[in-house]
This record gives sequence, structure tokens and C-alpha cells, in this order.
Amino acid sequence: MMVFADSSALVKLYVAETGTAAMRHLTEDADVLVSFLAFAETIATFTRLFREERLTREAFSEVCADFQADWVSFFRLPLDSGLEPLIMELCQRHSLRGADAVHLASTVMLVREGLELVFACNDQRLVEAARAEGLDVFDPAHHD
Repeated sequence: MMVFADSSALVKLYVAETGTAAMRHLTEDADVLVSFLAFAETIATFTRLFREERLTREAFSEVCADFQADWVSFFRLPLDSGLEPLIMELCQRHSLRGADAVHLASTVMLVREGLELVFACNDQRLVEAARAEGLDVFDPAHHD
């Protein structure tokens, strides 16, 4: 199985919260695909959780190290100008934030190229847009 994970889903692999068990189960034997953008978003989320004191310094260091170790095993899709027309098209059809448009465009592009994959996301607006685009969507918060 192939799973394209946006950062809202990736975080669940490292920080225990609603949907963590479901996300870990989904990716256990799967090839995980991500946009390069997910690295910055995921690290930024870990840092925010640390600043908000939802992660201790030790937990923050651990999740960052675990994520960086796993990052090299993920199939990392580059940010590429070939996505621009699709990003424009998707933003015109859906109410998307910029980063979400990149994740969705990357997934739609892969599906249009013939890959069968699941789009893992825990952002409701992005989940709705992905479903409207006909993607197989997995929202980890609704599977625990």
C-alpha cells in the first residue's frame, strides 16, 4: 500500500494524540510519500507543541530525532513548477491554504499518473477537498 501523508497526519506518528494508533497502523507496512514541504511543517508543529509545553524538552528532542530518522525512508516529492497549474486549479475549486494546496496537488498528480494511494490527512477542510477530488482519504482522528 502507498500512503501520501500531509503534516497533520505525519505528526500523529510521533506525538500521541487522537488518531495516533490508526495512523501507525495505516503506515505500518506502507510506502509513505510526502511533499518536501512536510518536513518544515512537521518540525514547526513539534516546536510549537514544545513552546506550548505540550512536549517536554526530552520528548521534543526524541520526536525530532525519530522524525528525522524516518524522513530518509519516506518517498519525498520535490516542490516543482509542474505543480503550479494544478495548484491554481485546486485553489479555484476549493478553499485551501497554500501548504494544503501543495499537498493536495502532489497527491492528485500522483493519482493522475496512475498510482493507487491513500491520502492521509487530519485537516477537515483538506479532507473535504481531497474527497471532492475523488481521492481515497484516511482521516486518522476518525479511525481510533
